[in-house]
Parts: sequence; C-alpha cells; structure tokens
Amino acid sequence: MTKKKMPSKGINRTLTNAINKLVVEVMKDEPEAKEGETPKPPKYSLTDKMKVLDRALKHEAIRLKVEDEGEGGFFKRKGADENGTE
Repeated sequence: MTKKKMPSKGINRTLTNAINKLVVEVMKDEPEAKEGETPKPPKYSLTDKMKVLDRALKHEAIRLKVEDEGEGGFFKRKGADENGTE
C-alpha cells in the first residue's frame, strides 16, 4: 500500500496571491480619459468590487482561524500562563 500525501494545513499561497492580485485589479478600475474625451465607464461595477472584497475578507478570516487552531489560540487568553492564571 502506498501512503497518500496529506495536504499541509494552512492556506494555499497561490490562492492568497490570486486574491490579492484580483483585489488590486478590481479596485484600480478607473479608466483614464484624455483631455477633451468623454470618460469611459468603469470595467467593474460596484457590486463586482464588493463581491471581491467580501471574498478577500472571508479568505482572511479563514486564514486567521487556521493560524489560531494551530496554536490553540481559542483557549488561550492574552497574558495567561499555562494554568490559566494571569
């Protein structure tokens, strides 16, 4: 029998980079108009921009949750030692 390679715990860096690139591209969407020309409408609607931001925020929340689970952060308090006393 061969062992299946278990995926490493955490967020895929390729996915993170793709989301970051998408956010930058969508938010930078302001077509330049030369002097005397009518400005072109934006390529992305406000709804599209909000969808991208929502996905980026969800991705960040998942990333933080994965980091906390790795450290047992749910049960730890700031300033508390191993016995739970401060």
